[in-house]
Amino acid sequence: MATMNEVTKIITALAGAYPNYNAGKLPGVLKFYADALKRYPASVIEKAAGKLVQESKWFPTVAELITACHEVMDGMSDAQETDTLRAQAFRLEQEYYSTGTLDPVEWEQLASQFTAAGRYDAAVRVRERVDAYHAAE
Repeated sequence: MATMNEVTKIITALAGAYPNYNAGKLPGVLKFYADALKRYPASVIEKAAGKLVQESKWFPTVAELITACHEVMDGMSDAQETDTLRAQAFRLEQEYYSTGTLDPVEWEQLASQFTAAGRYDAAVRVRERVDAYHAAE
C-alpha cells in the first residue's frame, strides 16, 4: 500500500507533466488522491500515472487514476503482481524495524491482496508476522 508521502510525490510529479494544471490546487486535493490511492502499491500508481501522461491532455481526476491503476494491475502477470506484493511486505517490515511501529490495517490489506492474488501461503505468513510482532511488544 502506498503511503501518503508516496502518493504526494507521485501526484506532485504528475502535475509537473501538465503545464496548464494549476499546481496551487494540489494542497487542497492531495488528501482525496491519497485516500483513494492508498490501497494500491506505489509502483502501480506510478505506472498508472505514466500511462495517463501518455494518454490524457488534462490532469487526471481521482476516478481516472483509479481506473488506470486497475488497468495496470490487470495487465500485470501473476509474477509481477507477486513481486510487487513482496516488495510491499519488505517495505512494511523495514518500516517496522526502523520505527518500531506497526499499522495492522496496512498489514491486513497486504494479506488481503495476497489472498486475492491466490497466494494464500503468503497471506498466512503476513498475518503470522503481525501476530509475532505484537507478541514481542
